Amino acid sequence: MSFNRSLLGFALVLPLSFTLFSCAAAAQTTTPAAATTPTAATTPAVGSMFVDVGEAYNHYVAPATYATELDFGVRLAGTNFFSISTLDLQPSVATMRTGIGYLIKKSGPVSIFATMDGGVTSTSGTPSGLTLGNVGGGVRVRYDLGSKWPKLAGLGVIAGIRETAIAGSSVSPEGLLGLSYLLK
Repeated sequence: MSFNRSLLGFALVLPLSFTLFSCAAAAQTTTPAAATTPTAATTPAVGSMFVDVGEAYNHYVAPATYATELDFGVRLAGTNFFSISTLDLQPSVATMRTGIGYLIKKSGPVSIFATMDGGVTSTSGTPSGLTLGNVGGGVRVRYDLGSKWPKLAGLGVIAGIRETAIAGSSVSPEGLLGLSYLLK
């Protein structure tokens, strides 16, 4: 029986996203009256931890296809560096990567990141499910929606482009569009 990994990815990612949003909403509603709620002017566009979820358009499989992507990032000791782990699910390919991101620029609600990572790619379309190494890098832009709508504090939109090289194949572009949520 065949199944679609992108649909499986959504089935796994969406409950996680709703859980995170629910936890954040519960934390905001239980804030004591004396505490101040962050306003749009004080809400940071980049926190110390984040979760991104989105759809990536990948050219490194034939035919080119969409993939569900889930990223988790943690800021390293108050620097502009982040440790980022990624799970990328497609109909016939699954990729797990880990790497580093660097906050190049933050201006108001906009943050620009450079990323570099490496990992493994497992394919089900080849005999015995071939596993290959991969490396990649790119740029991501995050826009903090909470800067315009305070009730959406912590939620952002991300867009990015990256190049990926999988062992034994050529370098291929990948585009990403999705949502980002600051955990802290």
